[in-house]
Amino acid sequence: MNHVLRCSGYQLMKSDMVRAEGCYLYDAEGDGFLDLEAGVWCAGLGHNHQRINEAIQRQLKEVAHIGYRYTTPLVEEAAMAVLETMGLPDGRCVFLSSGSEAVAFGVEVARRLTEQPLHLTLQDSYLAAYGSAGRKSSEEWVRFDWRACRGCPHYDGCDPGCEHLREIPFEQIGAFVFEPGSTGGLVRFPPRQLVEHLARRVREQQGLVVVDEVTTGMERTGR
Repeated sequence: MNHVLRCSGYQLMKSDMVRAEGCYLYDAEGDGFLDLEAGVWCAGLGHNHQRINEAIQRQLKEVAHIGYRYTTPLVEEAAMAVLETMGLPDGRCVFLSSGSEAVAFGVEVARRLTEQPLHLTLQDSYLAAYGSAGRKSSEEWVRFDWRACRGCPHYDGCDPGCEHLREIPFEQIGAFVFEPGSTGGLVRFPPRQLVEHLARRVREQQGLVVVDEVTTGMERTGR
């Protein structure tokens, strides 16, 4: 692997995987390894899924890629299926290639719609590998450190007079970008009342709530 630039930050454990099926990867010796990351979340329905493979093979024989100025009815069919599943029959879809693209797109849409200078997210959110959501600079983002909230006695709802919440300039925030569950390689769950409070305060200022479910949506938690 001398000609592959490895810049993910993760240690390479094995480089001889030759086959995958279901939840397992197999190396050149035939040993199986349980893939707990689902191909870094890209194989939520398992590896080498027969029905998915057959659909890909059928489509490859017809058209594998389309551009901006021409399309195929299959794109509209896919969009309608997604929106029906999500309960948004009058919505719109944008098909992208990665989670980082999706979050960056959502952040930019929110910024243009609200025209506010700041976005709010939790301190340990990953969000994206690049762009504004990747940098999370103080000029564009408020990163709320919720560690003090873990032992908070207000289980039924956040205290509006909380000294930590008072530091958030809600009047300048256009969107609360929330990444549930998995954060920066760890799994942390902020208090529900905190999430609800932040979402409500942002909406009260005509802001938006953007939910980044790259690692928790589409059956990736097993549901």
